[in-house]
Amino acid sequence: MNRMVKAAGIAALAGLSASAYAQDSTGVGGVSDALYPYNLAHQRVSYVLDLSGTTTSWENIFGVGPLVKSAKTNVNFANNLLSGNGISQTNLTGVDAFSPEYSLWVATPGAGVHPTNNTAGEPVLPPSGTTQFAAIMTDFDQRYNGVTTTIVNYNPADPARLFVTRINAAVNGTVETADDSQFGVGAVDAAGYSYFRADASGSTAGNNVTGNNLFRVAAQLRNPAQLNHISATPAEQDAAAFQALLVGSGTTHNTPSCLPSDRAGNPVIAGSNFAVQYVRGVNTLTSDSSHISGTTATDQRGSVSYSPARFVTNSVGTLAILGVGASATTDSIIMFDVDASGNVLRKNVFTKPASVSDPTDAYTPPLGNGPFDHYRSQVAFRGGNGQVAVGYNPFGGFGVVAAVTYDGGVGSTDPYQSVLVGHFDPADPAGTITWRLAGWVDIGTNLGKPIKSGPGALGGTVIGTQVPLSTVTGGSVLGPSISAPAIDAAGNIWFLAAAEQYKVDDMGVPFSDFDTILVRAVYDATTGGYELERVLEPGFTRIGNNSGTRYTLSFLGIADSNSIDSDTLFSNGLNQSAWNNMDTADLDGQQDPRSLGGLVLSAEITYETGEEYQCLFYVGNITPGPDNTCPADLTGSSDPNDPTYGVPDGDADADDFFYYLDLFVANNGDLTGSSDPNDPTYGQPDGDSDADDFFYYLDLFVGPCL
Repeated sequence: MNRMVKAAGIAALAGLSASAYAQDSTGVGGVSDALYPYNLAHQRVSYVLDLSGTTTSWENIFGVGPLVKSAKTNVNFANNLLSGNGISQTNLTGVDAFSPEYSLWVATPGAGVHPTNNTAGEPVLPPSGTTQFAAIMTDFDQRYNGVTTTIVNYNPADPARLFVTRINAAVNGTVETADDSQFGVGAVDAAGYSYFRADASGSTAGNNVTGNNLFRVAAQLRNPAQLNHISATPAEQDAAAFQALLVGSGTTHNTPSCLPSDRAGNPVIAGSNFAVQYVRGVNTLTSDSSHISGTTATDQRGSVSYSPARFVTNSVGTLAILGVGASATTDSIIMFDVDASGNVLRKNVFTKPASVSDPTDAYTPPLGNGPFDHYRSQVAFRGGNGQVAVGYNPFGGFGVVAAVTYDGGVGSTDPYQSVLVGHFDPADPAGTITWRLAGWVDIGTNLGKPIKSGPGALGGTVIGTQVPLSTVTGGSVLGPSISAPAIDAAGNIWFLAAAEQYKVDDMGVPFSDFDTILVRAVYDATTGGYELERVLEPGFTRIGNNSGTRYTLSFLGIADSNSIDSDTLFSNGLNQSAWNNMDTADLDGQQDPRSLGGLVLSAEITYETGEEYQCLFYVGNITPGPDNTCPADLTGSSDPNDPTYGVPDGDADADDFFYYLDLFVANNGDLTGSSDPNDPTYGQPDGDSDADDFFYYLDLFVGPCL
């Protein structure tokens, strides 16, 4: 595991509030502070999370942080393992924050949101006119299974500060040994509508659900005074929030997706089943083959993916699923535009060629490209959701579709994959599609697509390569070696990849670091292909500004023992809308971090105290929007007991100066690498809080509010 990750952290940026992690917390006395899902006091909690910065291998800056921890139901572990997860595909803008107040604490070991295992933070008021998104996850341990929805708000002028509300959306029992249902996520929209499937596989309880079930929970309406217990007894569900959409079906249904309620006008489920049907509806479902009839596809595999990209009139988005074509293998992608009711407006089938090349790094798989996959084993029942990614590149003016092929011919543990990407004219998708590779692992050399320090045209050098997962694990897990792809608002492709990185230790000795890392495949208009940028890797470490305790990102996963892991990245793990719904015409080129509406990953973080927590880890933009007109504005009060402490108020005054002094004294004042405006590191955080940062803040303070 890499312990030499580049420490280019940002505790604060010009115009951003202080860093004060919320789910970066440790329990009093080292006791786990993960919440207990059966305790009514733990059903809904609200807190502030301030993102820390990380610099990519291309020197782009993203904000990261542990968004939400899973529950704890086992005395032997700090908290539970995660399964399927995702994030809303759109944002709500100009809305009031979901909760009336949030808990904030700064540099206080043991502080947090657990009523007994943490000391309490201070209540703070959220800003008005926020942007909102939501995330969802399932977690499990032994017989326990639960669904957690997280509703997140932020001020576009202060995007590093997230106002987070964690909601216990559903549980499968009332105690750890009860098991009335098992869950598979699923999807969530920005309002909080949460979708999942349920069955009773392996259930030992007598009050269990039967057959295949599809449920929706309006997490924003959840009553925290009761459990939402999913069983055969309707009275055990939270009636105000719970809606059964499909009950006891004998047809196997995959984990569902959805049409966002802010797009469709209603919360619409969008899913698939093993009867080659597309399933949709608000409360009453329609199941038919309208998405596939009359095409060259004869069958389908996996779950439905939703993209907010719209290619035809009256569309609210685009859906896609893997298809089986004339070869009797998953050689196709079925893409269909839908209206607000989920009805099919147009459909296209893309059949992959036998072999696809990488035009940027000059590679063609020696055995050709195998079938599309990532749908086998438990995935249909547990998630993740979305084997196919669909999007749009606004700089090239073309549609984008992506999925992963298994090229080694050894089944669900195949370590040799390729990320196939198709570009098409939205007016004639099937007639214009062309293919290229955005990622790959070669079966002959056990090496893959290079990872670079920057775009090749600007002198970027090779700093690593994709490799088979077995090279990282030592053979204990063979593959797959690449997660499903996801596409951002600029048309870039994101995925997790097994990688070998070429590094140098403190003594100048070269070594190879093997890990699973998050990469972004950035479109190169010159070649029509993609180049790989490392965004995040295990070994990323920070001293939590809340807990005062160093934590390390210790694990990112792709595969389980026999297939793709349900908790890895799938296409619905990335919010495809641009940050704050900004117009993509205003993006500063292909690499702009604001092209990412947000991304969530199942991750393990380890504190230096020895506490290991499973969490949903967030990656997103922290560059303020254009309405951040007062760069020195950090707070509404210099009094830590005031609810506006750490909440920008639009003015730069003495309160802001003394607030920054608090940060500086607490070693949380990193703003710059130099106080010289002519230095290239001026305004670029360098991981240290020193005199340069103090004088840089003085520059901001005496500067104008625009």
